[in-house]
Amino acid sequence: MFAHPRCPCTRTSLTELARIAAEFPDQVDVKVFFRLPEPESAEWMNTERWHQAREIPRAAVAGDPNGNLAARFGAKTSGHVLLYDGAGRLLYSGGITAARAREGESPGGETVVALLRGKSTRISQNAVFGCPLFDACPAGTEGAACPTK
Repeated sequence: MFAHPRCPCTRTSLTELARIAAEFPDQVDVKVFFRLPEPESAEWMNTERWHQAREIPRAAVAGDPNGNLAARFGAKTSGHVLLYDGAGRLLYSGGITAARAREGESPGGETVVALLRGKSTRISQNAVFGCPLFDACPAGTEGAACPTK
């Protein structure tokens, strides 16, 4: 997952990621990368979201300076999940929530679970609901609801 450490919507994405990781503890290798914009220090990422990600058992949590890794993988929105198989093939790219800050069933989350169960799916991509990792916030979401840095 690629995430913004100050995006309030990411709490829900991390909750869903933790649920999936708990259901498939021996099948998933969870990595969460938090965008760290220049010139901020690593302390800037020390947020509730960072600590929430670190609570996911066996999850590797790291900073992504300037979002270079996110850009390389095409992640533009906080909460973007990529699921690869053991051979390194991309199976899914997108969000695992149904809407901004909405927990529960979602097409993306259900797709990830189905793929982890070895089932085929018609969906390989889905919308991501969160704050932008790079660009300005959508109109009307500036301030506490959408961090711009």
